[in-house]
Amino acid sequence: MLVSATAWGAAPVEESTGTEITPPARVTPATTPPARPAPAEESGAEQQPSTAGSSDLARTFYQLQLLREEVQALRGAVEEQQHRLDLLHREQQERYLGLDRRISALQSGVPTAAPTPRPVPRDPQPVDTLPRTGGTEADAYRNAYAMIERGELDTAANALERMIDDFPNGQYTPNAFYWLGQLHRKAGELEQARQSLVQVITLYPDHNKAPDALYNLGVVYAELGDTPRARMYLGRVQQQHPESTAAGLARTYAANLP
Repeated sequence: MLVSATAWGAAPVEESTGTEITPPARVTPATTPPARPAPAEESGAEQQPSTAGSSDLARTFYQLQLLREEVQALRGAVEEQQHRLDLLHREQQERYLGLDRRISALQSGVPTAAPTPRPVPRDPQPVDTLPRTGGTEADAYRNAYAMIERGELDTAANALERMIDDFPNGQYTPNAFYWLGQLHRKAGELEQARQSLVQVITLYPDHNKAPDALYNLGVVYAELGDTPRARMYLGRVQQQHPESTAAGLARTYAANLP
């Protein structure tokens, strides 16, 4: 018997499959996220601070290079000045030692080799011919020093005393007191030598002749028989002026004291 299409179509679905089919759930469309800026715009925003940072770094590096060049130039100038000072110090040291040896030899009567003549800025005029109120202090000192180099010790001492009287507060007054002390010591006038050297270390403690005056004052006290005071002055020059030539001389002299 034929089954009608109507009857077949009315048959329940669950009876044929045995499972209830749930209708599909309604899908809600997702909200579209906001569009990101275009890549070209992002690239432009990031490149601007990077360019500014590179410019600051280059400027800083250039300034460092300039500072480095300035430091190198200053260092070269300092080294050049130090070299000149070393040359002047060496020349002064040789001049001092040579003159001291000549004075000692003249006092003891031992002949010495003639020193190499040094150029004089101008022909020295004898100090005795200078008026009491005329001439310059530099001329008076130069003339007196030339007398010492020529071995005219008595005349040089008189010239130095005249110079101190004419220029009591002069630029070369400490030098005059120092050399006057040296001449008195070589002449055996120890008390006069002591007084002259004391003027240097008392009135001009920062003068470049102060170390030499301290050393020679120690020698004078040793020759006077006052060994403790001699050691005191020899120690002072080593303590206060350790790098000076006088400090080395004081160290040697003190080592030979009784």
